[in-house]
Amino acid sequence: NAYYNANRHNKKDKTANREFSIVLALNATKSIPFLSNYNHEYIVIAGGTDINHNLGKCINVLLQAKYVVTFTNVMQQKIKETINIRPENIITIPQSVDVLSLNLNSNLNNYGKRWFRKKYDDNYVNSNTNKSNNDVLILLPAGIRPVKDPGYLIDVVNNQAKFHSNHNSNTMNNITRKIKLILVGPVRDEKLFTNLKLKESKYFKIHPPVQRKEMLYAMKEADVVVNTSLSEGMSGAILEAMAIGTPVMARNIPANTALLLEKNVGILFSSPQDFVNKVHDSFIKTDKEKDIHELIQRAKEFVKDHSMEKEGIAYFKILQNVFDSHNSEEEEEPLLKKYKKQ
Repeated sequence: NAYYNANRHNKKDKTANREFSIVLALNATKSIPFLSNYNHEYIVIAGGTDINHNLGKCINVLLQAKYVVTFTNVMQQKIKETINIRPENIITIPQSVDVLSLNLNSNLNNYGKRWFRKKYDDNYVNSNTNKSNNDVLILLPAGIRPVKDPGYLIDVVNNQAKFHSNHNSNTMNNITRKIKLILVGPVRDEKLFTNLKLKESKYFKIHPPVQRKEMLYAMKEADVVVNTSLSEGMSGAILEAMAIGTPVMARNIPANTALLLEKNVGILFSSPQDFVNKVHDSFIKTDKEKDIHELIQRAKEFVKDHSMEKEGIAYFKILQNVFDSHNSEEEEEPLLKKYKKQ
C-alpha cells in the first residue's frame, strides 16, 4: 500500500522506481495527479469536499477505481446519481472516532487549568457553586474557509441582547446568562478571516488553532459543539463531541440530518434564529436538563458503532479482496486475521 502526497511529488517522478501492492488514496481530489497516470488497481476514499464540490473533477478517478469508499449512504447515493459506477465497486465505511484513550474525565481538571471555560466564561469563578449563572459556551471547531460557513451564526449571537428582551424570560438568570460562540480552527481563507475578525465581540470570539488534545478538552468543557457547514461528508468533530458527552447542534444539511436525525442524537437547526431559539429552549431554560441528559446518553451509545476496530476491519476486508483478485491461492483473509490478533 502507499500514501502519496501530490504536493511533494511532481508528475514526472510519481511512479518511477515504485512498485505498490495496493494504493489506498485518502483523498480523491488531491490524488488526481497520481491516479490519473496510475495503471494498476487502487482504492480511493471520496470525502465530503470531493463529492459535494469536486465531483466533476474526480469522475475519471472514481470510475477507474477498484473500490470507492464513502462515509455515508447519502454520499454514496450522490455518486451513483452522477456517475455510472458499478454498485459492487462503491462501499460505505463510516468514519471512526477515538477519544476514550485520552481519558478526558480523569485529566480534565489537570490539563490547562480548564483553559476553555476559564478564558471565555465571564462567570467562571462561580462555575462550581452556581452553574445557572455560567455563560453558555458554544464551540465551533472548524477551519476558516467558505464551505464551513463559520460566520453563519455570528449576527444572531451578537444581537442576543435584543433576543433576550423580546423572549419573555422567566428569571433574571436567563437574561444575564450570555451565549458565547467560540470559533477554533486554522485559517484557510485570509479574506474570510479578516471579515470575521471585524465581527468579534463579547459574544463572538476567534481562538487560534490548537492541538487535537486541546480541542477535545475544549469540547468537553463546552456546553454545545456546533456545526455550521454548507456541506459535509461525515463530521469528525460531531462524532468526537458525541463520544466525549457534549451535546451537538448542527445545521440542517443532508449529511448532518442523516447522521443525527434517525436516532435523535443531536439538535438540528434550519436558520440562525432557529439556532438561538433552540439554544435558549434546551440550554438556558432549566426544565430541559433531563432531555439533554438523555440526548447525551443516546449519542454516546450511537457513536459506539463508529469504533476504530470496526473501521479497520472494513478497510482490511476490501484490501484483502484486492489481494485475492491478484493471487487466489493465498491463505484466506491473512490480513484480517493478522489485524484481529493485534
